[in-house]
Amino acid sequence: MGAFLNNMPVGKRLATAFALVLTLSVVIILVSLSRLNAVAEATQQMVANPVKTERIVGDWYRNIHTGIRRTSAIAHSSDPTMAEFFAEDQTQSTKKSTEYQKALEELMDTDKEKALYAAIGEQRKIYIAVRDEVVKLKKEGQAEESKKLMEDKFIPAGKIYQAKMEEMLALQRQEIDELGQAIQDNYIASRNLMVALELISVLLSISVVWLLSGSITRPLSQANTIARQVAGGDLSTRIDSQRSDELGQLLGSLRDMQSSLVKVVTNVRQGSESVSTASSEIAQGNHDLSSRTESQASALQETAASMEELSSTVRQNADNARQANQLAQNASSVAIKGGEVVAQVVDTMK
Repeated sequence: MGAFLNNMPVGKRLATAFALVLTLSVVIILVSLSRLNAVAEATQQMVANPVKTERIVGDWYRNIHTGIRRTSAIAHSSDPTMAEFFAEDQTQSTKKSTEYQKALEELMDTDKEKALYAAIGEQRKIYIAVRDEVVKLKKEGQAEESKKLMEDKFIPAGKIYQAKMEEMLALQRQEIDELGQAIQDNYIASRNLMVALELISVLLSISVVWLLSGSITRPLSQANTIARQVAGGDLSTRIDSQRSDELGQLLGSLRDMQSSLVKVVTNVRQGSESVSTASSEIAQGNHDLSSRTESQASALQETAASMEELSSTVRQNADNARQANQLAQNASSVAIKGGEVVAQVVDTMK
């Protein structure tokens, strides 16, 4: 896994990590939606069938209960017009029961529900027949026969009818409870699944972040350490990298830079040694030149002394020359005078 990450470009590595985390998020969302949809469907199923059925059965049961009490009141009443008074209510009650029966028929799914529904229908026929007979006898003025029929057949038929309705009501409530328990179990399973998925997502995300950050920060730290060592003048660090990503290329560039710096420093060192040798030779030449300069200075001092002596001699020669010139001038004057005297002598001799 480490070698695979080391050879993957950093951009692709980051994209893969984010894609993985995003995929986990999408999976969690899809699973959550699926589980919520299952809970919603179970709830809808409960509302659409058992709850609706339970409401219809409950309304039908209350209608039957009212009808039984109404028929009992008619049979026990001493007023012969009581049957006519409740005739419209009885008709509406029968109509409502028929509507409830038709509505309930479409909601019967299981065999048990269908069998119980058929038994209710049969018992309703018995109930209506006995009820109508009780009311008829009451209308005809046969109060005792009506009351006796009510006690002997109507009340037992009504109780059986109600018992069947209560059984249907209990069956629907049982189904509602079972669906409610199924919804609760589905909720618990969904919650546990979501918690497990979240834990897996968190652990996987932490693992991905740890691997990803390590694959990036470790070579960066190595490159930073190498750069600091190079900046400090240490070019002896061995740089090895088997990575082919951008960070491996960075380490390779640092290795190449280190090699180039080693070459430069070697060349500079060799040049410095050459300069040092040349400097030593120049220093030796300067020393020799200094010695020769000192010798020449001594010779120049001696030459200066000789020049001073020569200058003194020249000055003396100049003085002597002036004196000789003066003597020559004097001798010339004497000669001129002697010539004049000789000339006079010659003239005299002539």
